[in-house]
Amino acid sequence: MRGPDIAIGLGLRGKLPGERMVGRDVELMLNEQADTEMPPYQRLLGDAFAGNEDLFARQDFVDAQWRVVDRTTFLLELRQNRSSDSNRH
Repeated sequence: MRGPDIAIGLGLRGKLPGERMVGRDVELMLNEQADTEMPPYQRLLGDAFAGNEDLFARQDFVDAQWRVVDRTTFLLELRQNRSSDSNRH
C-alpha cells in the first residue's frame, strides 16, 4: 500500500534583472512521491515471519535491560517511601 503523493505549488512574481520594474510570473513546485517500500510494521512482521532477527533484540539483552529498570524502579519507590515516612514523624 502506498501513501499519498504530495505536491505543493507556490506562485509568485519575480523581478527581471535590470533597472526597469518588470516582473515575471513564476511557479515553484515541490513534488514528493510516496515510497513504494513496505510500511515499517509490514517489514517488521515480514522479517519476524521469515526468521530475520536483525530488527529484534535477543532475549538475554531484554532481560538485562529489565533488571536495570526493575532495580531503578525499586530504588525510586524505596526513596519515596522513606520520604513519606519521614514527613509523617
